[in-house]
Amino acid sequence: MATAAEADEILETQRSLRHRLLKSGAAVSWRPARDLAAHMLLELDDASSCWGLAVDWIRNATSSDRADGGYATPSQTIYRPGFAEALSSDFIVPSLRDVRVNNWDNGVRLLWLSSRPVVFADVAQEARFGPGLRRDLLAAHTVSKIACSLWDGRLPVGLICVDWTDSGANPARAQYARAFDCFESTCRDVIAPILAAAHRFTGAEAMPASEPSQVRTLTRAEREVAKLAARGLRYKQIAAELNRSFSTVDHQLRSIRQKFGVSNNPALIARLARGDFSL
Repeated sequence: MATAAEADEILETQRSLRHRLLKSGAAVSWRPARDLAAHMLLELDDASSCWGLAVDWIRNATSSDRADGGYATPSQTIYRPGFAEALSSDFIVPSLRDVRVNNWDNGVRLLWLSSRPVVFADVAQEARFGPGLRRDLLAAHTVSKIACSLWDGRLPVGLICVDWTDSGANPARAQYARAFDCFESTCRDVIAPILAAAHRFTGAEAMPASEPSQVRTLTRAEREVAKLAARGLRYKQIAAELNRSFSTVDHQLRSIRQKFGVSNNPALIARLARGDFSL
């Protein structure tokens, strides 16, 4: 549960984004995108819910068979596209939830380097994908896709994609153009800034599995604190368990939060509790 200070910060961020996206001179004008912004802002303290709303809306708005996405940065090794996923209910669409993508694949690097979404019209013949990624996409019956990196200013947020599969009707060129425009503007103007803000509060729950490098940066003392924090123990309980001072535990938790890229203890505990790494 968020502290009073964290709750105040969430409310202030909601107000700021609501003014920026819905009320300012640069506000989003398209009504469907405005509705998406309003709904996502209500879930700002739950990054998983924000992602769910985003991919579900994007899939419906682009008439695609599958939409997926997740928090990511250009520097990480593995990207998990199925953290958030929306599938068509009209027919069976394979999930990408268990797929782990090489973030250094040429096709993925293209997304990070491009300022606009990238269209992959024929996945089977797509030379910009490495063989491993192309194999995974084809195994999920992917025929074509539009994908892009999400940025909040100069800060990377994640990746998001929409796919058409061999179960549905592959879009005509005109449909691609409409889907592209909708996808680009909404991802840039609504989804990216809200997901960036949500990550500050509950991003630990939404990040891909922790990379080994993050665990290796922890000292032995920090690992001991992290293990107890993952069990839900509070500062004083951790201090008593390890026979350390309150200030020492506070300092070590600050260091752990910084190394895991989270800003508060609830987010850190959620990240540690996932058990995707060995402490």
